[in-house]
Amino acid sequence: MVNQNLDINSLKNNWNLILDELLSKSRSAWLAYFDATLLSLVGEKLTITFTDSNKFINGHDYDQFRSDEMKRLLEDAIEKFTGEKIIIVEKNFEVS
Repeated sequence: MVNQNLDINSLKNNWNLILDELLSKSRSAWLAYFDATLLSLVGEKLTITFTDSNKFINGHDYDQFRSDEMKRLLEDAIEKFTGEKIIIVEKNFEVS
């Protein structure tokens, strides 16, 4: 069960610290997730997107490089920081 004090704003406010933890485990995983946008936290599911990575002409879409192992490392970094087991859900939007 997720701590009631854990919310999307606390994750957003501490995202750089979580990414620092991820970087200490895998530079590749950090690169794959450094520009994730946190959309929502519902229960134990954190929904993220990467729309910002494609907003410029020469975007940097690392979708094809993200792996289940990288996602697990990010989930582990979140758990280490928050004490909560969080499941990452990636939401893809069409960019026009």
